[in-house]
Amino acid sequence: MNYRTQMRLEQELDRRRRLNEFADNIRAGGKAYKILSACAITGVFAAFGLLVFAITGFFHLDAILVGLIVSVITASLGIITILPWVRRIEKGELKKMSIVFISLIGVCILLWFVSVWTVVILFKTQSESIGALVFVFNLIKATIVISAQLIVSSTIANVILKYKTTFIPFQIVTYLSYIFIDVYLCILLFSLVVTNETVYVSDAIGVLGNRYMITFLILSFVYSAVSSGIMKSIETRKTKRVVNGVSETTENALTENEEQEEAKQEAPKQPKSAAERLENLKVMHENGLITDAEYDAKRADILKDM
Repeated sequence: MNYRTQMRLEQELDRRRRLNEFADNIRAGGKAYKILSACAITGVFAAFGLLVFAITGFFHLDAILVGLIVSVITASLGIITILPWVRRIEKGELKKMSIVFISLIGVCILLWFVSVWTVVILFKTQSESIGALVFVFNLIKATIVISAQLIVSSTIANVILKYKTTFIPFQIVTYLSYIFIDVYLCILLFSLVVTNETVYVSDAIGVLGNRYMITFLILSFVYSAVSSGIMKSIETRKTKRVVNGVSETTENALTENEEQEEAKQEAPKQPKSAAERLENLKVMHENGLITDAEYDAKRADILKDM
């Protein structure tokens, strides 16, 4: 194997190794990622199982059980939201930004717990305090708004960091769709107003209910889903093409190296020069492998052939 072929082969093998490590990291993630993923999946299945058992009459579906189910679902969804940032920390990328998003999402999960269990307590105590009901309603409304901002900002940040300057048209469609859904939801929530004296809906609800806004809302959901799917599909195919290309290049390099080795083995050996033969003969004579007579006779033959 010549030096150039060897270097090329080593570079391709190293590139293939790095790509395989990247693919394994994407598929599996690190230890923390695996643990949190398992917790989120287990939480969703557990909440669904509790709900089914309660509906089918195995036990009574009271306020505490509902609060428990909602809390488990909220925690599971929160964990799913922070998984991309956990993966970035494990890869050593953007640690400060990741910690900020994880902390904010953690605060949001805590707000959901407080909201849910405040409702449970009010229901169990059968409180009729108007002030308490108004407080709980505004707390839930604020929690939903904060959650929506975090989900949208976290999703957009992850899309930007993942695709960077590729798929720009699809990225723009995705961002605009997310932002429109977020604004629509916030306006809808703020249009519902509850005070100690009355409950009313602001005039903004009329704007949200016209056919143009409803059409844009439906399109935003569809476009965001389609754009995300297209980007993931293209990225997956691109990664597969790169890996396959590296594999093919590596195989070609190996085949080329094998062909060169075979050619060297099959090539007829070049006869040694008279000087080389004389030198070998001298070494053999000095090492006592041949006698003086044999040395003189063989030396005469070599000189005769010159």
